[in-house]
Amino acid sequence: MFDDPGVFREIPLINRIRERVKAWRESGYPGVTGITKRLLEQWRDPEEFESRCFFCQLEAAETLIWLAEAPPSERVDIDIPSDGGALKRLCAKMATGSGKTVVMAMVIAWHILNKVANPRDARFAKNILVVASALPCEAAWPCSSLPTPRTTMRSSASCLHRCGTSCAGERS
Repeated sequence: MFDDPGVFREIPLINRIRERVKAWRESGYPGVTGITKRLLEQWRDPEEFESRCFFCQLEAAETLIWLAEAPPSERVDIDIPSDGGALKRLCAKMATGSGKTVVMAMVIAWHILNKVANPRDARFAKNILVVASALPCEAAWPCSSLPTPRTTMRSSASCLHRCGTSCAGERS
């Protein structure tokens, strides 16, 4: 957990969650559905999964699954702050190049397969919204040469690319 390059800020809640997820993994993922168990086994088996996952990818997916499926006794004293909204929101912060897209696919598969098998189980989503920036980002291109779908806002004053880069002064 870096707040500034060179300044490490330990987050005790994250460390407690990681310790519990590790213990949960080592005890065979108690409390998960049969579908989840098969997915976790497949993701860990290099013979079953097309390409081997990085440990950070598995740990990110396991953590999100643990938060939903681990027995309540495993999650005692784990209080993740809410934003106050009606929806429960969780995220996994991962470094550049660590395989976020793979984790997103794993978590979507976990939700959808479980929801199809258990349509009334509120732990699993039936709708998925993926928000991602345009890749690759062509912020270096003049705004006039970008096709309209590559930008989120075009006005007479500025152009804001999906990646957040602004080309001030460009006119549409």
